[in-house]
Amino acid sequence: MTAAAASVAVNAGFDPSVRRVRGLLDPAVMPPGGIYQTSVHLSSAWLARREIDSMASIWEEYIALYPSDPRGYQKLAKSLWEKGEPAYGT
Repeated sequence: MTAAAASVAVNAGFDPSVRRVRGLLDPAVMPPGGIYQTSVHLSSAWLARREIDSMASIWEEYIALYPSDPRGYQKLAKSLWEKGEPAYGT
């Protein structure tokens, strides 16, 4: 296996891709609109894998960065709905 092929084999999987993308979720690197759109794509990837806790954590991190953006709360509520969490304390 060549060095290039080995690099692709190591870096082309789901987890390495997520790590690379998560590295971009930094306000010093990306504007707010880019962070939102990247978060949408990441949460969609987690949803496709049925890893709802990871999907919700993306939106918790987004809300921590942008607490006045209602889209983060809407997406977090949708994540919790996917998980089956009640929206009220029972």
